[in-house]
Amino acid sequence: MLTNLLVAVLIALLPAFILFLFLFFSSWENLLWVVFGLGALGWFLAFLLRILPLQAPVKIYGPMFTLTLWNLAYASILAGLFEESIRYILMRKIWFIRQSFRHVTSFGLGWGFGEAAIIYVGTLISLWIIGKHFTFLDMLPGAIERNLAIVIHVALTFILIKAIVSLRFLWFAMGIHAGVDFLVTTVYRIYRLPIWEVETIIALIAIILFTYAYLLTRGLTSIKYVDLSGLGS
Repeated sequence: MLTNLLVAVLIALLPAFILFLFLFFSSWENLLWVVFGLGALGWFLAFLLRILPLQAPVKIYGPMFTLTLWNLAYASILAGLFEESIRYILMRKIWFIRQSFRHVTSFGLGWGFGEAAIIYVGTLISLWIIGKHFTFLDMLPGAIERNLAIVIHVALTFILIKAIVSLRFLWFAMGIHAGVDFLVTTVYRIYRLPIWEVETIIALIAIILFTYAYLLTRGLTSIKYVDLSGLGS
């Protein structure tokens, strides 16, 4: 039982961390560790900031409101609003986050890693402690979903490079984030789509967003008013 839990945790966390280590050892830039950590801290800050507004409708309308489509839409909007705004602020104010493609990727990896560690791993460990043990097949979809979410976070991070000179990309990133969250939670919780079909939808979204982010920034060498040395090289 414990072995199944450990394997699921490793599947959820190791791919992003291994990719980060590859980026680090291919350049030996010590700031990459800081950028990775800032990504994780950024997600946690966005998470903390939206706890109170997320709980407000429950206090007003009662616990049953959490099961409604309205609550799913509200929670998705909050996720897009807080996560992308915090991500944008950090990228704009801390210049070395956007110093190179390695730094931007590390920031996105850290962001997704922090989410996986707290939301997925933290939840599994908490349930394990209180005696709720799951099979490996029960935990596997969530572990795979965390990896797909990390790909989406990396893509959104690259899209936000463009937001530094054009805020329409910030609104776009917020809308995409909220839309993805709403779509996935709706088809799973409201329409009860089988879990592996939901994972397929997430995988397609991840591929599309990553491709779009790549095409958006592949020819990027510099952005006015922003030090982006190394981008596109």
